[in-house]
Amino acid sequence: MIDTNVSTHAIELSFEYFPPRSELTANQLSPTAKSLATLDPAFWSVTHGAGGSARNATVETAQILLAASSVETVPHLAALGTPKSEVARLLEVYEGLGIRRIVALRGDLPADPTLSSMDSDAPMKHGSDLVRLIRKLGYDDLTLYVAAYPEAHPESLSMRDEMERFVEKVSEGANAAITQYFYNADAYARFLDQMEVYKIDVPVIAGIMPIYDFGQVSRFSERCGADIPRWLRAQITAYEDPDAQRDYAADIVANLCEQLLALGAPGFHFYTLNRAEPTMTVIARAGLR
Repeated sequence: MIDTNVSTHAIELSFEYFPPRSELTANQLSPTAKSLATLDPAFWSVTHGAGGSARNATVETAQILLAASSVETVPHLAALGTPKSEVARLLEVYEGLGIRRIVALRGDLPADPTLSSMDSDAPMKHGSDLVRLIRKLGYDDLTLYVAAYPEAHPESLSMRDEMERFVEKVSEGANAAITQYFYNADAYARFLDQMEVYKIDVPVIAGIMPIYDFGQVSRFSERCGADIPRWLRAQITAYEDPDAQRDYAADIVANLCEQLLALGAPGFHFYTLNRAEPTMTVIARAGLR
């Protein structure tokens, strides 16, 4: 149950979009944003293609979202595959658009290695390198979000290794973190405990992935290392009707939000996959708005 001392209507919500890959999905972006804007989000975020493959698309999508509503837009920047000169250029572009927050990530390795062109001297390999560069370029007033992995990044050697990477990002100037999505509230609780051990004090927004297409979410989870508990997989796949499957999944994710509220989550960042309805359903069932 939700802690009665927590005001769910005061909880900060944010929503993530990816740059549309077709005319059809491009046409859906503004209506989706206008629907989700009714939930009074703190900001949108816009993803950045693996290896820097969609930098211009990120800028274009940010412009569409800025035009669609008054919600603040927060672009992603990735260290891997982005030359330092390009980081400087993009920051100037975003400054001109009035953008005051950035999600600074390591980024995924691109499938096409030719997209990984980096500066020949001291290429950026980690999210902390990008945070350091942004601060070195003089953007002290930018709010920087970094990634947090309650279940550990799939490339981390251990949770200790994971936390040391996180400490480095915060020490370089990160203001807050957004987690990879997860379906086990205990993972978030343990991550907060580890933050106390390492004496880290920044807000950690819980990443939430509504389940609309379970096959799609399963594929994403295999790639990014997010765990789908065996009981959850068994329960969802027991439903043959897709609508019944989505209805059950929405209840599970809404319950997860309730548990995270009780643990003190300062906000929820929904990975929308550019759909409004699954996110709005979870938010309504969790009583967040």
